[in-house]
Amino acid sequence: MKDRLSAHFTLAEMLESPRGRGFPEIWKQQCNPPETVTTHLGILCHQVLEPLRERLGWPILVNSGYRCGALNELVGGSATSQHVRGQAADIRLKAGFRRSEAGQEAIASIVQEWDGRDLPGPILAGAGGTVHGSPSRDGWLWMAAALMAADLGVHQLIHEYGNPFAPNWVHIAWRDEPRGRLTAIGRWTGRSYRHWNSLGRMAEAMRRAA
Repeated sequence: MKDRLSAHFTLAEMLESPRGRGFPEIWKQQCNPPETVTTHLGILCHQVLEPLRERLGWPILVNSGYRCGALNELVGGSATSQHVRGQAADIRLKAGFRRSEAGQEAIASIVQEWDGRDLPGPILAGAGGTVHGSPSRDGWLWMAAALMAADLGVHQLIHEYGNPFAPNWVHIAWRDEPRGRLTAIGRWTGRSYRHWNSLGRMAEAMRRAA
């Protein structure tokens, strides 16, 4: 089994779980995923995570990738979670994206791509500005915009907890039939899932809640 799934992502980081390591039997299962799971992780990395990383020119950190059934139950995951199938990952951008030269170049390019579309450039630029979120996490909207502009096979993108425009992490899932759903959950959504089919409408809702 090859450890590297794509140029910047490895199988090891997609299996890593500090929580799971504390339970030997669970950790043993976690480190021996079925072949179908490894295949799915490879697709997720090649078709979604790697293009996103290249588009932003900035490291993407994986909080949680694959979860064996026992680990998923341990952490309170949904019984139908795509993590169990190796089709989802919880990710975040390495700190400093927006302040970096690479980040500024990516943001300028994304704003130009979105100019006149569902999410006008000025709104996009304002939403990613210093008003919302901390510098280490305010790249969320740029991630979402880059994914949608590239029309990648994203099945679900969830802004999870934290504050508007500054999630604690982003859940990204791939499936054969992508639906491109945008979702958020957190205190600002009443701790229930809210869904949007438009990045512009989602951004406006987040701006009102911030």
